[in-house]
Amino acid sequence: MKAVVIDASVIASWLFPNQADEKTDALLFKTKAEEISLVAPILLKYEFINITLRNVRHKGLSDAHAKKTLSYFKALNITFDTQNADFDIEPLFSLARKHGLTSYDTTYLDVALRWNIPIATRDSGIAKAAQAAKVKLAF
Repeated sequence: MKAVVIDASVIASWLFPNQADEKTDALLFKTKAEEISLVAPILLKYEFINITLRNVRHKGLSDAHAKKTLSYFKALNITFDTQNADFDIEPLFSLARKHGLTSYDTTYLDVALRWNIPIATRDSGIAKAAQAAKVKLAF
């Protein structure tokens, strides 16, 4: 089974219908068919909570729907990278500087580089940095 680093932009497209597109839907299908396994930094959990909170606070998502969304997220069977829990900050800083990313976005690129796997993102900055770093894009 192939592994892919997944970021919050793709997860949001799966769980909030107004953000869906054909590419992310195809990846979700492959995930459900167990053709692809998902990998992400622990940061994804925090980002997903924040996206859900924004939808509750500003877009009228009900608490009941938010709870269903959180349950669905947990059921995605994402492998969270813990190899770098006690990382040296200088290489991550350098990677962020080199590619013009935030430290948060750099965590996704870092996981893809360390695991040597493609990355799935709808974020143009992460996609551009991945290409520059010779990381394959999942779509």
